Amino acid sequence: MHTLMCSPDNMRCRDAGLCAHVPPKSTPHTHRQESNVMYRIALPALMFLSACVQDGVTLYNPFNGQAVTTLDPQGFSQRRADVEVVVKSQFDAVLADIARGSGPALTAAMDAAQIAPTARAARVEILQVNLPTYRASPDALIAALVPLNS
Repeated sequence: MHTLMCSPDNMRCRDAGLCAHVPPKSTPHTHRQESNVMYRIALPALMFLSACVQDGVTLYNPFNGQAVTTLDPQGFSQRRADVEVVVKSQFDAVLADIARGSGPALTAAMDAAQIAPTARAARVEILQVNLPTYRASPDALIAALVPLNS
């Protein structure tokens, strides 16, 4: 059996170059430390730069290049607040309209949520499936009407 006698840095070999195939030793946490440094710098920089933007910021999927969402916290917060007012002030009427499939209270909630008229029928079907959950929690209904990625 042949054993390699190499120094840790592979600089002094005693076996005619055979230890050139032995990779140098590395510390196991070197990569993790480097990535932590990157996040410590990149994340605050991204937050600072996004605060300087007047309009919303569009995020893109890196795999297919399609727009994923637009960061617009002020617009989302206002829309959610509008929906919350409608839902909580007319909670029973909104639930009844969901069960029927349409009605003025549900229309007012969808208008406040700015749901496109073409997407409303599909949204009503989803709301009807989850109606028992929404009966127990107005906040769950509000979240369903104003999802983060709409």
